[in-house]
Amino acid sequence: LTIQGWKALVIDFDPNQRDLTELVGISAVADEVYKVLRDRNRSLTEIIQPFFYPPETKRQRFDVIPADPAMRVEDEVKLRQSIRFDDLRNKLLAVKPSYDYILIDTPPNWRFFNKASLYAADVVLIPAQHNNIRSLQNAATVITDFIPEIQKDRKDGGPIALPIFLNRGKFTEAQRRDTENAVREIIAEFQEKRQIDLSPYFLRKQASGNSSFHPLEIPEYAGIFKASFLQAPAVYKDKKAQDYFENLVKEYFVP
Repeated sequence: LTIQGWKALVIDFDPNQRDLTELVGISAVADEVYKVLRDRNRSLTEIIQPFFYPPETKRQRFDVIPADPAMRVEDEVKLRQSIRFDDLRNKLLAVKPSYDYILIDTPPNWRFFNKASLYAADVVLIPAQHNNIRSLQNAATVITDFIPEIQKDRKDGGPIALPIFLNRGKFTEAQRRDTENAVREIIAEFQEKRQIDLSPYFLRKQASGNSSFHPLEIPEYAGIFKASFLQAPAVYKDKKAQDYFENLVKEYFVP
């Protein structure tokens, strides 16, 4: 997004893993996110930090709200008593005019941080692994159970799920067939048991009117892993990674 000239803010709302914060080498300050979310008189602008690349020329920039390590150890019940699910969403309203895109990195579970993230989001982008049936089933559960739960609370129709994309490795043709068979079984199961049509999230419509399984893919490879050790996003360090994620951006976000 930043390479294309858009202004972006990224939020690391996964205090247990803190992968995003560590990737960009920004120091998280304990209690800061927690205190800002609790205090209606404080703004997220107080804890936003810029990330520049390369550091010497600052040619690319996006802003970061780092993970709060203090929230990692906070008891879930106590957390819900002190911070409401809509607090993040309400705080973001004040900073939205300053950005073209705000991205929230969420944890892989259905607890407070994920629920608050979805409550704040307009759309939800779900990665899945083609060689892991549980990952595909979990993506279906997010679409059919978790997102509707938040939509019911918000009462404004949001957030909406985008079609899934696949990461973690390239397909062989045999793997593609196996994954497509698994996906079609998942679609059939939800259609039969719950009358929910998942095909728009897993399959692409063709000009003929038929649906095929050709999801967007972000494969693993050395350039992406190497970037994590250099404390810079792979798209700034590796042309191949930039091409993959440019396709993702065009698919989901910009013309």
